[in-house]
Amino acid sequence: MRRALTPEQLSKLLGSVPPYRRAVYLTAALTGLRKDELRKLVWGDVFLNDDAACIRLTAKNTKARRADVLPLNAEMVELLRHLKPADAKATDRVFPIVPKLATYQKDLEAADIPYRDEDGRQADFHALRVAYGTMLARNGVPIRTAMELMRHTDIRLTTKVYTDPALLDTFGAVETLPRLAPPAGAMAEAISDDVAAADRVA
Repeated sequence: MRRALTPEQLSKLLGSVPPYRRAVYLTAALTGLRKDELRKLVWGDVFLNDDAACIRLTAKNTKARRADVLPLNAEMVELLRHLKPADAKATDRVFPIVPKLATYQKDLEAADIPYRDEDGRQADFHALRVAYGTMLARNGVPIRTAMELMRHTDIRLTTKVYTDPALLDTFGAVETLPRLAPPAGAMAEAISDDVAAADRVA
């Protein structure tokens, strides 16, 4: 079973690895790109326009064999602009080297992040994609939008497989519910009056 890295763990991981691997891990965590998709990503797929920065994946390079568009947030745009060589060709790989599992595991160890937690759930490279889905859920992104960003055709994948329930803020969620009744003190007095009236009738 797989788990998502928390934002705090992601920050620790990114802060403890060399810049090149940091760029790979950050891209995985902020786009949901799979490992093979990262390997095949070329600069011709990357569009860094200010108003609509995105990655346009070609169908042949995606798991579902479908062309997809991935919007990029400001942090990703900043990273890719600094990462792109001045003489980059459209066919050049963005990440010529994607870390192997053994390297990734060593990076987790260096950041003091267990590969397996106390429940036996592993944080393999694909856990970065799970982290992406979970962060979307934690930040209140509508499930249909998250499904599109994750490039899923079945919403159950988005909600069941790529959202780590252990990281959802259920306590914070209930605090967003609207107040529906008068303040509790006033209600308690009213309840007491109701009970007293009921006793007299009985």
